[in-house]
Amino acid sequence: MIALQSPVELTLAEQLNVSSTSDSEVKFDDTQYCVSIASRRVTLTQTEFKLFKYLFERKGKVITKQELQRSVLHKDLGRFDRNLDMHISNTRRKLADTQLPKTLINTVRGQGYSFAVW
Repeated sequence: MIALQSPVELTLAEQLNVSSTSDSEVKFDDTQYCVSIASRRVTLTQTEFKLFKYLFERKGKVITKQELQRSVLHKDLGRFDRNLDMHISNTRRKLADTQLPKTLINTVRGQGYSFAVW
């Protein structure tokens, strides 16, 4: 009889798989706006792709919302602007949909976002 893993166990196992992934195993397709990590392909919108790549290239550093807004979205961050937060949220959801951990992109409260170091 084959025992099935619970979704929680499977997710933890996959997080371990991602954590052993080297930077050379992360592939960016600039024409299709796709990212491949640990043999999983995530299709993103152009904006989500640019945000993901920008954070990945600065892995481990906290990037302010203002910097992301200016560098990726090419506009200033408004006081009540939630545009950036929605793009990050959608990207995390797409990561989770492909069994990748949403925690690849971390929120640093009061500062901005960072890409997880593995």
